[in-house]
Amino acid sequence: MSAPKWVRAFITVPVALQAAAAEQAALLDFDVGGAATFDVPLGPEGATEPTDYGASMLLRPKTLDAVIGQLLPAFPGARVYAETGGWSVRSALADAGLMVLTQRAG
Repeated sequence: MSAPKWVRAFITVPVALQAAAAEQAALLDFDVGGAATFDVPLGPEGATEPTDYGASMLLRPKTLDAVIGQLLPAFPGARVYAETGGWSVRSALADAGLMVLTQRAG
């Protein structure tokens, strides 16, 4: 079986690192800029303010490897959940103890 061309990933970053993570995403996303990548507010059940921001995206496997190799060490508290690892957005949120607090601004 050949490797997939695209991998769905769900990535969370702590709220304090949202702007820096969005800057990094903008560097990786040449088509649309990526600056609004981390725009889904997340928090534990009952929270009214986000503790993290999340993004669900399709990445090429090499890009996912780069995100894992560079994002995790550079962004303490960041989490990467890839579909190839058996994760879905729902199971990733449960693992992280988070839920979507509001819908995206749009």
